[in-house]
Amino acid sequence: MTFVLAAPRAALGPLRPLLREHERSREVRVIEAASLEAGSVEALCEAAADADGLLLVGDRRRAPRTALPGPFLVDPSGRAVPASWM
Repeated sequence: MTFVLAAPRAALGPLRPLLREHERSREVRVIEAASLEAGSVEALCEAAADADGLLLVGDRRRAPRTALPGPFLVDPSGRAVPASWM
């Protein structure tokens, strides 16, 4: 199982306890959100490849529906990957 966290660098420190807990039971892949094209659903789908879930962390002034197309992303193989926004 793999968990993907896509977050700005500044958010990684405060999220460290969450990451440690996930790392106890699964592989964790961290992607700096700045490395993803802003608002690019395709980039998020690529990041979700072979993952069991993706958590996208972003600006609290944005609504989840402006960052994600829905509760699932479709990875390059066509598989639906649960996605959430924080």
